Amino acid sequence: MRRRIHAIGLGLAGVTFVAAPAFADNCTDLAKATAPNATVTAATMETGSFESPKDGIGNTTKVTQPFCRVEVIAKSEAASSIDFELWLPAADKWNGRMLASGDLGQSGAPNYPALNDALERGFAALGDNLGHNSNA
Repeated sequence: MRRRIHAIGLGLAGVTFVAAPAFADNCTDLAKATAPNATVTAATMETGSFESPKDGIGNTTKVTQPFCRVEVIAKSEAASSIDFELWLPAADKWNGRMLASGDLGQSGAPNYPALNDALERGFAALGDNLGHNSNA
């Protein structure tokens, strides 16, 4: 299933952002994207003053640069639900690569500090909740 999530993420990350002013428009267009066994639940342009939701231990992460946040639910079977986020940097900041981050099996949330670190280094970043939600 993890490979399937990465494949979905790579498909969504393959969207080309032509110009910075169009970045926000292209970002919100991702809300209409479709992939097998996955649903895009939101695609929002974050403007550089974003604070992540709480992670599995109750911490938040502040993100200072603009990015496109794509939230997706993937299902390997009817009863499953794997939430993941794809963070896309602006075209002029993207290094052309994607970095998927893992987390401890008990986290139940994307590893937001790892997503932020990848984003700061120019990667499209992918993180998931490993199929369950939890909080501190």
